[in-house]
Amino acid sequence: MEAAYEELSRLEHLKTEFINIAAHELRSPVSIVLGYASLLAEMAPPEMQDLIDPLHSQARQLERIVDDLFHLDYLKSLKEFDPGVDIKTLDLADCARFAVREAQAVAEVRNLQLALTTPEPVWVLGDLPSLRRILRHLLDNALKFTPAGGQVQINVIAEGGEAFLRVQDTGPGVPSEERERIFAPFYQIGSSLRRSHGGMGLGLSLARRMVQTQGGRLWLEARPGPGASFCLALPLAPQKPVGE
Repeated sequence: MEAAYEELSRLEHLKTEFINIAAHELRSPVSIVLGYASLLAEMAPPEMQDLIDPLHSQARQLERIVDDLFHLDYLKSLKEFDPGVDIKTLDLADCARFAVREAQAVAEVRNLQLALTTPEPVWVLGDLPSLRRILRHLLDNALKFTPAGGQVQINVIAEGGEAFLRVQDTGPGVPSEERERIFAPFYQIGSSLRRSHGGMGLGLSLARRMVQTQGGRLWLEARPGPGASFCLALPLAPQKPVGE
């Protein structure tokens, strides 16, 4: 058992080293490709935009993948309420509106309804860049697994000293035995060779870790029938910012 544990530790170290090296080696070429794709998108005549837009979109997707790989190792070293995280008083409802605006184009392409229900405002303690990233991962996940014609609903409420944001979809749902596994890095339901959905299986893992560094919680709620409901809980701010 001791030898097996040592071997597992060695493999874990090798995996971490590979991820770090791959992320560093990919960052420069991806930045160059994205830069030229952005330049082409600005300079190309209208009749060329249909050719340039997919190139620019996929270059941005590559950039997000590399960024996720970098964040994976960084977040492992952070603790709850880590001093390296810039915790401020934020309006969770406004963050949700921003995330919905960002995801609206993807929802339209996939013929999905994207709806937001929230009071105004809901003041929480959190880090703005991290919170926006968390919501992007949650919405990306919901939109990815919801079939055409379905709906993704975001609800924000304040209750009992916490703010709750739920992302509910009308997709196939998650089996009860997979409810915690889906938060593991690189884990996806089904065979990696036969799955029909893209992604590296990092979004939910990164989202939960970022929530934890802000003193919050993220989990998949148990619910009857199809669909999934992810719930984010953050501490309510003691008071709203001055001037609001």
